[in-house]
Amino acid sequence: MNLYVVRHGNTFLEKQVPVRIGQKTNLPLVESGVNQAVELGKYFLREKIIFDVVFCSFLDRTKQTADLIMNYQPNQILPIQDVLFNEIDHGIDEGKSDTEIKLRIGEKALFDWDQYGIVPEGWIVDEENRKKEWRIFINKYKDKFENILVVTSNGSARFLLKSFNFSNDIPNLKLRTGSFSKINFQDENRVVIKQWDKRP
Repeated sequence: MNLYVVRHGNTFLEKQVPVRIGQKTNLPLVESGVNQAVELGKYFLREKIIFDVVFCSFLDRTKQTADLIMNYQPNQILPIQDVLFNEIDHGIDEGKSDTEIKLRIGEKALFDWDQYGIVPEGWIVDEENRKKEWRIFINKYKDKFENILVVTSNGSARFLLKSFNFSNDIPNLKLRTGSFSKINFQDENRVVIKQWDKRP
């Protein structure tokens, strides 16, 4: 089974300073985010990647991204929304820029989050439950479908990799907006990252 994990498109304009937005902040895509989703849809069509099922969170930014990608699929499947794919809760840092957050917890804490998925102090994340739910999801669907699309957020996606053993290296656990990863699941002992943080 191939799992394609997409991070939603941009939610901030180029002139805006990006801030941390979690599950409590439901921003829509901006124009550049719409364009990112369209490019993903065109890429999957061009590469003849046909999805058997598609999932997203209850946040508008993931639903919009999923809908735009599916516009380019021959089988017009409606996304299934699941709380598993909702963004994390940034707690007291919700709505703050990285510059502001570094002043509170230090630069290393944000580096460790991007690199290793170590949750910064003050963020509200049930890591063990997140990993458990990812494992349940994978085990439920890995023998049913060939290609699965999940559109989620940066915080949610990293717990997928923390849930399974994988042999090949990746630079860090972060996914950029409008990027995707391809992960092949054969069993829990053979998880192969085919692509990570790739933009069309």
